[in-house]
Amino acid sequence: MIEVAEREPEQDAVPISVTCWRLGNVSPTHVRNLEKKGLLDFVHIGRRTFVTNESIKRFLAAGGTAKPKARVRHTNGKFVQNGEGR
Repeated sequence: MIEVAEREPEQDAVPISVTCWRLGNVSPTHVRNLEKKGLLDFVHIGRRTFVTNESIKRFLAAGGTAKPKARVRHTNGKFVQNGEGR
């Protein structure tokens, strides 16, 4: 009888080093810059930083040019979405 190896369940978030590898061996700095642009979502657990699998898949499905999520910024005492209040 042939044994079938069970696959480990996919994790919801992976370390930055794994994300670097999945994106084609890019640098950790590049991954952090993608997060700053809103293209990847980070999760912080203690002192460690993880990237959500959902955001990696979204980024790759868009061909590496996923639309950034809307960011809220604080200007003149009120919060506005990107592109509003100019």
